[in-house]
Amino acid sequence: MTEISREEIYQFLLHAEYLTDVRTGFWFHGWSFERRDHFADALWARGNCWITVGIPEYLEIASSPEAVKKYLVHVLKAQADALKKTQAGSGLWHTLLNDPSFYEEASAFAGFACGLLHAVRTGLPGKKYAAVVKKGMEGVIGCIEQDGTVTKVSYGTGMEIRLIITGTFRSAHGIRSEFNCHDAL
Repeated sequence: MTEISREEIYQFLLHAEYLTDVRTGFWFHGWSFERRDHFADALWARGNCWITVGIPEYLEIASSPEAVKKYLVHVLKAQADALKKTQAGSGLWHTLLNDPSFYEEASAFAGFACGLLHAVRTGLPGKKYAAVVKKGMEGVIGCIEQDGTVTKVSYGTGMEIRLIITGTFRSAHGIRSEFNCHDAL
């Protein structure tokens, strides 16, 4: 095993240790070593989709010990189960995954769909998550206007100690990801 391979494994395990919310299966937006906290304890949807994408991608290209693979699949399954439970009736997810009072957003769907479909294709969490993606696709298609603008796209979320609510935004940002996921279905 190369030094790079060992560092890859270390980074995945370190991120899982400090960012995983063991109660929900989701990942916190960040960790402060100085304060020993998760900033605003935010479980942001778009932040979570990076791990949904990252685990299947990593497992497909890296050669890790079997124990590391099993652990990462366990982490992915915990998150996928949590995604299934918190998916809104529209098929989308709320900007804060554990808080249905936050607006639903289309942008997180792209990452969740990409990661879950990759995982289904490679046999990681099981085929039951394909239905979650299909339901989300229906939701995101409803967010595409005649001119191609995708609505319900979340703007950047900074690392804050407390949550600052700024409202919803209309933006074409993220269109490519949604269409790429649609092609995968």
